[in-house]
Amino acid sequence: MHDLKCKHDTGEAYWRLAPCNEDGWYCVCGEKLGFRPDLDRSHTDEKVNAILVQLHTANIVYVSNGDMGEHIVGNVCREIIDAGTYDQYSIIASIMREPNMMGSHAKFWKDRALEAAHDAEVSRGKDGSGA
Repeated sequence: MHDLKCKHDTGEAYWRLAPCNEDGWYCVCGEKLGFRPDLDRSHTDEKVNAILVQLHTANIVYVSNGDMGEHIVGNVCREIIDAGTYDQYSIIASIMREPNMMGSHAKFWKDRALEAAHDAEVSRGKDGSGA
């Protein structure tokens, strides 16, 4: 249990998506820490993981299991550290560029669209009469 006399030891911070202002850091005691570039750098894994989980929870992306999530987090962390861009927009863009995300997501929906178009064509009949 966290000490009730919390002095916001940054060793126990967590991230929540923040609307456009990068102030999503919170202490485990619940108090908002706000915009903290130092935590962005010292807790990069936590920030990237939190964003990925929140995107998954909101049904924006799908992460099939923990191994896939760890793989994505590792790749994204390397990319943003190399670029020096720790903001949530850059993190989200990196997540969306991940081959595990884009490749499988785009292929799944492309295949569904082609299948639906084929089914609609079959149900209309080749002459378009619907018979």
